[in-house]
Amino acid sequence: MPRPIPAPIDGGHDADDMNGKRQLWGVKIVAYLHDLTGVDPDDAIPDAIAYLLHAAPLYGMTAEEALRSGSEGFTADTDIKGGW
Repeated sequence: MPRPIPAPIDGGHDADDMNGKRQLWGVKIVAYLHDLTGVDPDDAIPDAIAYLLHAAPLYGMTAEEALRSGSEGFTADTDIKGGW
């Protein structure tokens, strides 16, 4: 399950004051994925990303486009660069 993190989740940047809620939504997704599939919570985030990449073409985007868009959204929310 979630572990305490030493730095602010928002990297000191949270322009719309929503990053705490975004983190909570992520925790709930991990819990739901565990309930749905039995995945170990420590593996749930990479597994969820993989499952979403499998679904991306159903929503009109490639896996790379989904990763890039998600990374850009995270960077905009937190000002933490995602390496894209």
